[in-house]
This record gives sequence, C-alpha cells and structure tokens, in this order.
Amino acid sequence: MGHDEVNALSRVKSAWEVIFEARAAKLQLPTAPTSHTDATAEDLLDIITDAAVAFEEFLETGSIEAGRVASSMLMLLVARDFILPLPDQLVPDADLTDALAVVREERQLG
Repeated sequence: MGHDEVNALSRVKSAWEVIFEARAAKLQLPTAPTSHTDATAEDLLDIITDAAVAFEEFLETGSIEAGRVASSMLMLLVARDFILPLPDQLVPDADLTDALAVVREERQLG
C-alpha cells in the first residue's frame, strides 16, 4: 500500500470512528447543508451491492484484503453522505468524489 493509500485509509477510519463514537454516545453529528458529492440513487445501489459482494467474499473465504475493506468503508461514507450529509471537514471532499468516480467508472466498464 502506497503512502497516499495509507493516508486515505487513516482518514476513512478516523471518519468512521467519529460516526461510531457519536452513535455510541447517542449524539447527533452536525451535518453539512448538502451532500459533498453529486451521488445518485444509482450510485448508491452500486455502492451497496459492491459492499455486499465484499461481505460475501469474506463469508466464503473467511478473509478479505485490507484494501478491499478500506474501499468499501470509503464507498459507504459516500452513501452515508448522500443520505445525511457528513459534517464538513470530516473527510476530504476529494476522497469522496474520487471514490464516486471509481464507482461510475466501474459501471461504465460493466
């Protein structure tokens, strides 16, 4: 894993930890006025399906590579941001828009 990927993984993990801690404390995170991406319902369907494929892989093999987990976690942040916008600065917008671009590229490639 390259330096940029390690940094992105760290940012994703940190963002989810904030979300998990707020949920455990029964606190509502502040939200941004709008989503940080232009994700669509079709994008979210792809994200959810890709995450389910990763879970199935784990169930079938008993393991999953860290990069695949990190990718799924980032994609689920995009979905979470679509449903209820993430607080500004929780994760860089570029991380979210780059992840969304990957989803769309994979859809184009079929």
